[in-house]
Amino acid sequence: MQTIIKELIQFERKLSKPAPVYSPEIIRKRLVDGLYNQVKPEYIDCLLKRGSQPSKCGKGVVFSRDIRLQIESSFRKLSHDTLMGYLKIYIVIY
Repeated sequence: MQTIIKELIQFERKLSKPAPVYSPEIIRKRLVDGLYNQVKPEYIDCLLKRGSQPSKCGKGVVFSRDIRLQIESSFRKLSHDTLMGYLKIYIVIY
């Protein structure tokens, strides 16, 4: 559980920073590489349409997915009350 909570805190720190801005070509390549070439090229544009958006600065594209979804699946199975209990303990100790 301690590892999962540390992972959650790391994700929250990442979310507090501005998202990296990519050119359309680079964001497409990053998505293809991240999917280990398991998705047909014709589906990549559909995934990018759903998973990216123009950057606020207007200089490129950012991923719009929620990286917290990558957290260990066992963490998501815990009840809200259990999670809050762990977080209260962790915050006091940390």
